[in-house]
Amino acid sequence: MIKHGRVHPDAWCQLQEEETEEGGSRTVVRPLSTVLIDSEKYDLAETLLEAGARMDLCAWSWGENFSMTRAGFSPLHALVRRLGRPGPGRPWRQHTEEKRRKGLLLLGRMAQAAKDSGCLDWTMRSTSEGEVYEEWEKGALGDAVRESDALTSACYFRDAEVVKALLEAEVLSGGGGRGELLFMLFPRSVAGGRIPYRGVAFGSDSRCAATLEHLTDFMREGEVNRVNKEGHTALSLACSFNWVKSAEVLLRKGAVPNRQVLRDRTSPCGVRDLRRSRSPLFEALQWGPDSEEIVSLLLRWKADPNDFIVFPDFCQKYESVKEILNVRWPYGSLLAYSMLQVVLKRVQEIDFLNMSDKSAASTRGIAARLATLLIQNGARCESSLLPSLLPIRQSTDSPLLLACLTRNSGLVRLMCSKGEGCGVDPNTHASLGGHFHHPVMFALERSQPGEDFEEEIMGFGEQWVEGLSLLQTLSEAGADLQLVRRDGHNLLSLACRVGAGVRVLEFLLEEGVVVGGGTGEKGERRVPLVEAADWPLEAAVSLLLKRGADPNEVGLLRDADGREALKSPLQAVMDQECPYFLALPGLTKAVASVAELLIDRGARCVAPAPPPDPLPLAAAASCAGAPHVSPSSSYPLSEVSPLLKACQLGGPGLVTLLCERGGANPRAKGKYRDFVENKPVYPVMFVLEFSMPEPRNWETDWRRAIPLLQALESAGADLHVVREDGHNLLSLGCMGGAHLKMLEFLLEKGVAVRGGTGENGERRVPLVEAADWPLKKTVSLLLKRGADPNEVGLLRDADGREALKSPLQAVMDAWQKAQAPRSNKENPLLESMRWRVEFLLDQGARVLPPSSTALSLPTAAKEGTNQAPSVSLSIELASPRVSVLLKACQTGDSLLVEVLCERGGAVPKEDEERAAVISIHLADRTNASEPGEPNEVRILQQWRLAEALLEDGARVGVLSTYGHWLTVRWDPPRFGSGSWLADLIGLPEARGPLLVQVIRAIPLREAQETKKGASPLMVAISNRWEEGTLALIEKGVELSRRQGLNRSDCPWCVLTERERTLGLLQSPLKAALDDGMLNEEWGLARLLVERGARLSDKETRVFNEWKKQGNITWLRLPEDLHRIFD
Repeated sequence: MIKHGRVHPDAWCQLQEEETEEGGSRTVVRPLSTVLIDSEKYDLAETLLEAGARMDLCAWSWGENFSMTRAGFSPLHALVRRLGRPGPGRPWRQHTEEKRRKGLLLLGRMAQAAKDSGCLDWTMRSTSEGEVYEEWEKGALGDAVRESDALTSACYFRDAEVVKALLEAEVLSGGGGRGELLFMLFPRSVAGGRIPYRGVAFGSDSRCAATLEHLTDFMREGEVNRVNKEGHTALSLACSFNWVKSAEVLLRKGAVPNRQVLRDRTSPCGVRDLRRSRSPLFEALQWGPDSEEIVSLLLRWKADPNDFIVFPDFCQKYESVKEILNVRWPYGSLLAYSMLQVVLKRVQEIDFLNMSDKSAASTRGIAARLATLLIQNGARCESSLLPSLLPIRQSTDSPLLLACLTRNSGLVRLMCSKGEGCGVDPNTHASLGGHFHHPVMFALERSQPGEDFEEEIMGFGEQWVEGLSLLQTLSEAGADLQLVRRDGHNLLSLACRVGAGVRVLEFLLEEGVVVGGGTGEKGERRVPLVEAADWPLEAAVSLLLKRGADPNEVGLLRDADGREALKSPLQAVMDQECPYFLALPGLTKAVASVAELLIDRGARCVAPAPPPDPLPLAAAASCAGAPHVSPSSSYPLSEVSPLLKACQLGGPGLVTLLCERGGANPRAKGKYRDFVENKPVYPVMFVLEFSMPEPRNWETDWRRAIPLLQALESAGADLHVVREDGHNLLSLGCMGGAHLKMLEFLLEKGVAVRGGTGENGERRVPLVEAADWPLKKTVSLLLKRGADPNEVGLLRDADGREALKSPLQAVMDAWQKAQAPRSNKENPLLESMRWRVEFLLDQGARVLPPSSTALSLPTAAKEGTNQAPSVSLSIELASPRVSVLLKACQTGDSLLVEVLCERGGAVPKEDEERAAVISIHLADRTNASEPGEPNEVRILQQWRLAEALLEDGARVGVLSTYGHWLTVRWDPPRFGSGSWLADLIGLPEARGPLLVQVIRAIPLREAQETKKGASPLMVAISNRWEEGTLALIEKGVELSRRQGLNRSDCPWCVLTERERTLGLLQSPLKAALDDGMLNEEWGLARLLVERGARLSDKETRVFNEWKKQGNITWLRLPEDLHRIFD
């Protein structure tokens, strides 16, 4: 076709393509050679080249109306692009071998032709998102390849064969230079100094290494060590991606494994005096478990293991060190870290990141292996900064302490070795995080196991293999195991404090560590036995006792709040306050075992004696090589009672053990906590008041409490004891809402059913306390056992103040304390209150009036005895300020008020009481204390009750001042129309002069139409009650409000769609007119007109239509009422 002139070698092809970004379409014109290359017809493209096709052409495209013109790819760019990326719908590099061979041959000839044409250096810009190569998608590449020449594009693709073909065609003018091409082989996310995009790293190392083999051969000497503007060399970039093969090629080609000097620019950290490139070794160390191979490679090529990396001392706030290397920091915030510190500080992230046990073990192992690798290749723990780094502070974090965190004894041994290791002295205090530690103390304290730690606490497991190995290694290296810390801890007490295993303790004891512990600079006494008992670790306690530990020696122990007190071993084992410990299964059994061990060795539940004078101890310690101590400071002696703590743990056997063999006195008071205001209590009182978990669940707690009380009684405790504030066990149990089984147990033991009297005459009555709870069976039990239903006792109200109250008053107080919500459903609290009230009344209880006079009470018997009081003592105590009747009215329940008045003898005397009772009977439409649905008959019954009070002399006028109208607002009501006044107006028995007086006395809001109830005015009109209607009008009710009526009330009315849904809406005047038309009674209508009532606009229009039509309804209307339509 070329020979016959049908096809020109420089022919163009025009295509129509859709725009991918702006929308619409675009026109693309490409050279024929480019179209053939895109179709992988390389032999035809070669034919065009042989026929003289030009290489200095490129594709062009423009949008609609020639709005934008763009240059596209030249034939050479198209060929590089086609060889380096897949075709549409094809996986990467799925060319056939034959096609790829032809493409590479064509590439060499085309590159030479482009060079001859002077277009070899042309750069082409990609034109759509489709040109962004697949490997760098998702933001890894960004705009990096938007414009490039042919060789740069080949480097981006890391296509070694394409790069080789271009280079062999003498693409590089002059035979060298362009060292920046090395950086094109690496994703720009790293070359730009950001966090490595690891998703693009896999499978790329081999292609990069093959490309480097060819590219570096054509570079001048030193080009391989070029540093880009971000401070990276090609080697540091390869290390950033952990590309081992690429790094090896670079090292063979002359790359320096250490940092390069930067000339005429700042360092990546922004410090002008640190003009060095990024460290390849540091970049390699960031890859964690994958770092070993590339780190070993760098060290074989003599990378400096004692190099320093500088970054801010608060870099732990960042996810990666790489995040902060491009920021300029002031000198004061920069620290220089050695490579050894960088590797080992990774173990500090375990606590910071809250790693799992498996991840933590992996992190420690990786750090230990990398640190070992560095030390074996010359890294030292005490490296000094270079003179050029002197303005920067050097990190003081000790590599030895960091090595202890890895729990790797081999690494610690290597650090302490003076030959091939670092030669670190294990007796020198070292710093970590700004705090100084002794290595052996630090290793012991930070070796707590993670897995099966709960079992270790309970003494079932032995997970201290790593910690023991560290101690043995440090001891072999010359560490002093007899040292005493400034706070008094020696290694043995510290091991017991952290819960170390028995093998650790045996090792320390065999090495001669003092079993009695140590004394600090300020006299702090630390006793290993006290620390071991605090866990409790039975095996550890047993071992220490066998080695001669004193079972009664006191030592400082920290409580759950961080405060310290001197405790005996028995106090330590019993004082288990940590919620984590209390939740452990089998804790009581472990405590009992340790307590029995201590008691068998002579421990007793007596007040601990203060420790001996520390001066003789100091002299003895100095003879043993321990440091001298200063005189003791005043640390408080613990007052915690082991017996009370045994009750808290709920172990009857433990209580018996302490009382029978441990010297505990079950009749003596004791304290259950130190450092807080708590009065000493009797053990039997403690069982009821404090030892039960919160929130209390007496359904199960009585099963724990009764065996404890039985154990205390068997040991000699007095169950009839009376507390100084008057509570005996029965009143205390009733106050806490104890289970019925508990109260039956106390009554069977003869605890006084009438309660007790305190030192100042405080009367505590179990029935009063029980009546305050909604527990029917408890009240019934006490009354059956002889409790006085009218006896008064002190009771705390909702405001925290105490007053003398009867059982009935206590029942009424329960409503105010509970603050029960109001609803139309049955109310269990009110039902319970009514039942208790009726039950008390059946047993002879009567409503007592509130009194403020002095009450004569018996004086208290001697505390701790059950003697009857003999002398009387007159005391002034606050009495209830609100009567029982008023408290019943506060519930809004008419039935409860009725019961108190008819059966309890309650008589409303003051105006406030009368008004409250009357308003409750008038307005209550719930009767919440009545189970099931109440009867509508209650409306008439409640009216009769209110009527009787009004006819008995109660003034109607008090209803406007004292009526409890808001009290009875239950939403919605359980019976009635929704308006209590409408209910009474609709009741023939209620309509009369008395109800008229009530209407005139009540507040206006009670006479208005309610939102969901009937309108009193409409009901009065419908019942043709003129006196009531007049009273309501004079009261000031709204005459324009409209009330929904049933369809049967107005059969001739035409309803709209809205009225069919909501009901017929009528004004009061319209209702009066309708009533007049039915009954020929027009008095109410005239009355309403005189008072200013008017029809609604819609109603007026209806009547006017009737007037025009001569409707019979209009004709029946009296003429004097026609004026309302004028």
